[in-house]
Amino acid sequence: MDYQKWNHQNRLKSVESKMAKVKVTQLKSLIGRKKNHRLSIKGLGLRGIGDSSILDDTPSVRGMINQVSYMVSVEEVK
Repeated sequence: MDYQKWNHQNRLKSVESKMAKVKVTQLKSLIGRKKNHRLSIKGLGLRGIGDSSILDDTPSVRGMINQVSYMVSVEEVK
């Protein structure tokens, strides 16, 4: 394996392991919600009420969470 490729892969792994995680749980139904809100829930990996997903705490994930904050609960995971 090429050294530069190996080094890049290991650097990515170390960044991923240091990144904070958030646990998102769906609390309310998607029935009657705006299409972009339904798509944000799908993008967060949630499939129904009570379903949870652990995600990296990135700006894109935070944006989706902010958009549907009235339908989900968020917890920091260590």
